[in-house]
Amino acid sequence: MTSPLRDLDALPSAAQTSLTAVGLTDFDLNVLNKAISELYGDLRIVTAFSEAQRHLAGFSGELVICSRRFAGGDWQSLMKECRKLYRAPSLIVASTAEEKMNHFWLEALNGGAFDVISYPFSVDDVRRTVVQASHDWRVRFAVRLRPKIVASERMPRLVRRLA
Repeated sequence: MTSPLRDLDALPSAAQTSLTAVGLTDFDLNVLNKAISELYGDLRIVTAFSEAQRHLAGFSGELVICSRRFAGGDWQSLMKECRKLYRAPSLIVASTAEEKMNHFWLEALNGGAFDVISYPFSVDDVRRTVVQASHDWRVRFAVRLRPKIVASERMPRLVRRLA
């Protein structure tokens, strides 16, 4: 039996993927850019919810990082937009350490976010979170395609039994 992760090689490489940042400060965007410059080819910066909606309509990337609140929306409205996509990207929400401690972390994870990252960003935290979220997204994508492969592998055995 083959590994369910076998199809990971068929996925776009990290340099071909896209990461979108919504409503982050200039400082945090600089840290984000330093942390992911080796990992991702395209960082799309979006400031408002309406712009994020337009961008997500044609989005094929793995990750969206957003602040808890931004112009015209919040992380929950962005999560709803992400869930409309066939391959919904992993969402990472940024908030203050105080908000994170006040049960926002639990609210975000229960609401479908991959993780919560605290302001001000640190390169190590951002890199670790982005790599984990990217890996999680790639595994989910590969597993989603796996049942078709399993069915085709079992088909010859079934035909032989009937013959």
